[in-house]
Amino acid sequence: MRQGYTLLLGLLLLGCSVAWGAAGAAPKDFRGIPWGGTVPDALVKNDAAGSGGKVEVYRNRAKELPPFFGAPVTDEAYYFARGRLTGGLLFCRGEENYNRLKDSLVRIYGPPKNPKPDTYVWEWPVTQTLLTIVYNRKVQYGTISMTSGAGSPPGTTEKKPPR
Repeated sequence: MRQGYTLLLGLLLLGCSVAWGAAGAAPKDFRGIPWGGTVPDALVKNDAAGSGGKVEVYRNRAKELPPFFGAPVTDEAYYFARGRLTGGLLFCRGEENYNRLKDSLVRIYGPPKNPKPDTYVWEWPVTQTLLTIVYNRKVQYGTISMTSGAGSPPGTTEKKPPR
């Protein structure tokens, strides 16, 4: 009898984990700018990133950056190819903020692909979107990186082969 309850409980947990494991839709934007969107006035070009490349890096003009999922952001970068948003990067300080962000991303997008203790990756091949959160214990910084081929100008992203 006890084995029957254990088996039933195990099947229920497996069913819940499969439902929980369904990934959410890919992010449609980065910090309010849709993928493929143009450079808004709130951003300024980061000359330190170099020039002449296919990708231009922009930073927010604001002195105080808005939080991301309730965690304070210490720095951010926006990547534009041919004037269209293709990626972004956020930095947060401290393990507590990293865990807050990681938990929020898992809640929204489901479990990550091949999670490791300090690296979580979500991938949506159809939209060529990749979201990664990494924590560096040595410098106590978390980094969220998002890239997307959705809405990018032709020739700015490589199509991934089908799996």
